[in-house]
Parts: sequence; C-alpha cells; structure tokens
Amino acid sequence: MAISLEELPPELLTSISSYLNKSSNRAFRLSSKALCNAATRNLFSEVYVHRNGADSYEGWSNILAQPELAKHVRNVIYNTVQGDIDYEINNGEVSWDGIDEEQLTNFATFPNLYSADLNFHEQCTSPNNDTYAEWPETYEYRAKVLERFFDALSKKPDIWRLGITNLQNINPEDLVHSDTFTTVLGHLESLRLHILHEDDEASPESALWLPETHDFTDALPSIWLAPTSSNLTSLVLYSSTYIGFCPKLDLRTIHFPQLRMLALGNYTFTHDWQLDWITSHASTLQNLYLDDCPILYQIIIYSSKDAEGYFLDPKSPDYAQPDGQNVWSYKKRWHDYFDTFRVKLTHLREFRIGHGLGWNDPESDGRRRHVSEEYYDLAVGLTSERYIVFDEGIGPSQFTEYPSSLEGNVGGDRPLPGKKPRCGVDDLMALRKLLMKTGQYEPGKEKFSGCGRVFGLLYEDTARDEPEMLDVRDGVDIDDPKD
Repeated sequence: MAISLEELPPELLTSISSYLNKSSNRAFRLSSKALCNAATRNLFSEVYVHRNGADSYEGWSNILAQPELAKHVRNVIYNTVQGDIDYEINNGEVSWDGIDEEQLTNFATFPNLYSADLNFHEQCTSPNNDTYAEWPETYEYRAKVLERFFDALSKKPDIWRLGITNLQNINPEDLVHSDTFTTVLGHLESLRLHILHEDDEASPESALWLPETHDFTDALPSIWLAPTSSNLTSLVLYSSTYIGFCPKLDLRTIHFPQLRMLALGNYTFTHDWQLDWITSHASTLQNLYLDDCPILYQIIIYSSKDAEGYFLDPKSPDYAQPDGQNVWSYKKRWHDYFDTFRVKLTHLREFRIGHGLGWNDPESDGRRRHVSEEYYDLAVGLTSERYIVFDEGIGPSQFTEYPSSLEGNVGGDRPLPGKKPRCGVDDLMALRKLLMKTGQYEPGKEKFSGCGRVFGLLYEDTARDEPEMLDVRDGVDIDDPKD
C-alpha cells in the first residue's frame, strides 16, 4: 500500500531535506507539519551573518530569540565583510563598532553549537608596510575581531570544529599567548586555517621577503598547531601563496596521533622529511588532499643557505651565494610519492591531487562550509605545474615553470637550469595504482571517485607538454600491487 511522504519516519524526512537547497527547503517547510520539522532542522543548522548587513543581523537576532529555532543551529559563519568591496574605498574603511561586539558575543549562546567559521576579507596589509593594495580591514580591526571571537569560543567548550578564512599572517601577541587561546584550540578535533599573506602590487616579487610572512609561518606549528595535537582528527591548511620551502614551514616538531584527514593547499615539496611526516600518520590517516602542491625539482638561490638548502635568513636575502653553488635539485618525483602513499598509508580511503578553485573564488559566494569546497570538490588531475622551480632572481613570482635568471650564462660559472621532469607516464600509472588501492578507480569501469573518467586525469597543458601521456588510456592493464 502506498504511503504519503508525511508518513515516512522523521529521520528519513530529515535526510531527504538535507539534499535540498535553501529555497527548496523553505517550500518543503511550508508543506505540512511533518515536513516542516524535517526542513527546519536543515534550514537552521547553519547560520550565516555578515557584519555590514542589517538584514543578516536581524535574522541572526530573530533566531536567537526563538529557542525552537536556536536549538537547531550547529554551525555559525561570521563574515567581517559582505561580498566584494568597491576598490575605490579608503584604506581601513571597516572599523570596530558595537555591531561586531554584540554579534561576536552572542553567537556562542546557541545551545547546540559545535562549529564556528570566521571569514575575513581577502586583502590585508601590515601596520608598518605601505603598499598599493586596497585593504578594507586594518590589522588592528582583525586582531580585535579575533580576540572577541576566541573570547566567545572559550565560553562554549562544546565547539570542536573551527575554521578561519583569510587569517592574516600576523599573530595578535596578547591573544596567542593567552590561556583562552590555548584552551579553545585544545578542545578542537577539526581545524581549518586559510592563511592570507600581504601582496605588493607595485613589486610582487618583494612580497616574499616581508618579515611577517616568515615570522608567522615559522611560529605556525608551535602557536596554532601544537595546542591541537592531542585531539585533532582533521587539519586543513591552505595559504594564499606557496609555503613549505620559502617561507619555510617545518612540521617536524608536530605529530597528530589521531589525524584522519589532511588537506594542504599551496604547499611545496622539496625534502624527503615532508613525505616522511605525512606517512608518520599512517596508523590513522584515511583522507589526503593535495591542492596546488607542486614539487620544486630545482632551487636557484643566490642568498646564503643552511645545511638543508633553506634560506639562512629569508627576511634579509644577502645574495652572497657564490656562482656554481647556487643551484640544488630535489630528486623525488610524484610517482615516488604515490608509490610511498600506496605502500605506507595502509588506511587511506581517499586521495586527491589537483588544482582547486581556491577559497576566494567568486563561485563560492563567500559561503565556505567547514567541510571546505576547495578540497571536498577537488578533481583529481596531473597538471604541468606539479613540477616547478624556485628562482630567487626573477619576478613577479619566484615560483615558475620556466626559470630565467640563469639564462645568457652559457659558458659562464653558473650552472644551467635543469630540464623539467618528463615522467608523466610514470606519474599517471603510479597514481592509478594508488587510486586502485583506495578503491577510487577500477580499470575498464566508470568507477572513478572524484575523478570522472580516467582520461580526466590529464589537463590540456599537461598533455601538450608531455604528449606521451596521451598514449596512456583507459584500456591499459595495471596489475594489482603486490607490495
């Protein structure tokens, strides 16, 4: 006998509602009492507010005032700026006022809240740097928001998920050395940090040497990660510019004994210890995402370097490296990484590597969920930029596919730049084996989780630069790995 939709169990109705967008859920909610209850849970599970929107703030306040709605809120997303900013604005236009104070104090009063996201604007500048970039939020304003945000979080120990987008690369000293800060981080099981570095529009290559970039990255493990290490199961770490080699991000002092998910964005690989650090979490790691994470196969560095090849003082490059000693190479290739992941990450269920949209992409509408779209929707692919070079002597970016500072020196003392790796087939085959191991790919079938068709692994620029990869197609047999 046929039953009506309203006769389905409440849990099933709630599940159905979860697949609907917001407008459909509003209509769902008005259909009947049973459907209303199911849609209400999903409609109000996440509250989004921007500080310069009266309608947004009024809706926030109305939900807080109604316990039957407030009890459904699980995640709060607070945007300091709504949408795009007019580029004719005066620098530092957004200032601290009573709106911020009230909103950042009240959000923790939602009784069943366990997740919070804070989104700043995508441009910033430090107090002492005079650049040509527009910046609607001063450093002082950002620091004040962070302090109030963490004050509110400290009153809600049930919050175990935290995301901060466009976190400026300056630590508010009073906050990060407070008991409030370490206590909040110590409760977390999931942390998402999108780090924002200052631009220099007049001289983009100079931005890499700003002291804040290196001070923040150097302190990141001890200040932001160490307090979370005992309980953290999910870590998302993205940067607006490449980090890893320069600025150096050394994670060797940190280990997460319960880490199940790791997502890295704009992170460069130059040393074997980085691969070892990832595989050191093999007993727990189930999901690994690498978004725009290239291997630097060659480093051209004119300043003094340490024993590992890192800058001795990246805040004050001295260009003192003698010719003939200023180029070093990293020999590992992606097929080495994929094979290592396949053998050592025995609990890995999903692996993705590719080129994401980025967290400030216009399509995101500024509403990143905590399960972030930038890696959640990352399509697996091998780009030509999976191998690049760091060349200290060029601009506007020192990270490039085509190093040029050594050109015109044929017959001189400087070594010529090495050739870009041509190991596309090896990389693709090793990646396929890894995805077979995780169950994301079955040869000859359409099953390819997160990847579409197998040939979707190749981007146009990759096939153009490495045409031999075009010979590797769906029909190629790959033996199941025996090791």
